[in-house]
Amino acid sequence: SFCRPFYQRPLDRAHKFISQDERITMAPSSSSLSSTVKFNVGGKVYEVSCSLLNRYPDTMLARMASDTWNGHDDDDATTTNNHNRKKRSADGETKPLFIERDGERFQFVLDYLRDGKILLPTTKVSPDAILAELDYFGLDNVSLDAISVRGRWSCLAMLQKMERRHQLVDACLQLARLGYATFQAENNAARIHGQLKEPATTAIFDRQICRRDICRSLTRLGFDDEQVKITLNRYLADFELECTSINVKSAELTVQQLEN
Repeated sequence: SFCRPFYQRPLDRAHKFISQDERITMAPSSSSLSSTVKFNVGGKVYEVSCSLLNRYPDTMLARMASDTWNGHDDDDATTTNNHNRKKRSADGETKPLFIERDGERFQFVLDYLRDGKILLPTTKVSPDAILAELDYFGLDNVSLDAISVRGRWSCLAMLQKMERRHQLVDACLQLARLGYATFQAENNAARIHGQLKEPATTAIFDRQICRRDICRSLTRLGFDDEQVKITLNRYLADFELECTSINVKSAELTVQQLEN
């Protein structure tokens, strides 16, 4: 756990003599102070309602805003420090209570006080850093489950979608090359009256196996015939060919010359 700030320690001595009921109502009253308290956290000023602080009377913020913390005990060893905190500006307005912490992260501390949970922007600050801030202000034993990161799952879904799209493109590019090779082989066979040499027959068989494996992977990924056909024709167009029909499950497709 983190060391308590020096200005928490004097209160510890007086705090043990204050009952729970007294602590709940020891925030500034509307008659003596305004219904809000200003904190200057690392140069950034926040205005917080006393009613919110009353919900967490044992926290550092509630103690700082309380009459006890603000130095009503003249015997307190920190009278000078408390006097500085009570200084008012020329117009009579109480100056913000200064806290030497990160001003940007303090907004998430307030989020937890208000809602009991925190939603962090993606990559802005780590949950562990926020836990450290909560612990510093007296909000210990907060679970990581109370802190979530905005967009984490949407980013993951987007990456998965991009990966799936990449797999479709890669598979259709391979099918286009196989389709072009098969189309060329069939045209050559027609020109020699169907008398194929043995190497050519073997090559056609190998291409059929490759086409079957590619179509199986597309089936596992959940792509239907129309999706594959549209993407495939984008690459077949480079060979001046087009796919007129395809059955992904049976790995059957028909390729013909692209009509001008």
